[in-house]
Amino acid sequence: MVDVTKEELIAASGASLVGFKQNTTVASTRTVEAKLREAVSVRDYGAVGDGSTDDSDAINAAIASALTIGGTLFFPKGFYRVVRTLNIGLQVYTNYQQPIDSIGWEGCSLNTANKAANASKKRLDVVGEAGAVIIGDFTTTAPTPIIAYNLDNDTLEETGSIRNLTVITANQFSSGKITPTAYDGNNLIGLFTGRGAKIVDKINYYGCGYGHVSLSSYWCTHQNLEAFNCGRGFTFTEMNAGLHNS
Repeated sequence: MVDVTKEELIAASGASLVGFKQNTTVASTRTVEAKLREAVSVRDYGAVGDGSTDDSDAINAAIASALTIGGTLFFPKGFYRVVRTLNIGLQVYTNYQQPIDSIGWEGCSLNTANKAANASKKRLDVVGEAGAVIIGDFTTTAPTPIIAYNLDNDTLEETGSIRNLTVITANQFSSGKITPTAYDGNNLIGLFTGRGAKIVDKINYYGCGYGHVSLSSYWCTHQNLEAFNCGRGFTFTEMNAGLHNS
């Protein structure tokens, strides 16, 4: 047996010195570090979730890390204020008015280099705990997402999902809670997805110019989506062989 000091346990590598085993005789023993690294939490990178702190940098750092290892990006309960788009993968569509107005991706401007670079990203499931809210606190002159799920590798195996989040604009938040109020004419898109998000489930939108914009959602499932006080709730362009149940 090796003695471990308090200093070693509280160091960044301390979790690697502590064992973990599920409550069953057939379970394998591994370290607490390995257990905790099964998912990336935005709190791991400094996101606060108090509704006033700008969590943009922390969340984008968590996204970048999660895309290198794949798996799950987790939002614990909280109000995460952001002042720019949270891009999951590099931005592919350079003009979001085009997906709203077009009948297909062929008429939309693409950053082909970013689309190719996204092919090297790992599959990522974005999951919120009950009570996880993203607050878009910025203004734009053209339609712009609060969250953009840009992964689109044209295969079923290499893409993921986004589930169980509430996406709101800043005027829908007051005194630490969601306070629904009339749409204020903003151009924010709550969530933009392409065929990369194979499952979009349990997403609520408050106060967005466009709640959910989806382009070329081939073989994708959209379900349990709700929009409140939005200019336009849902825009599904070129949806093919998918399930839609809002």
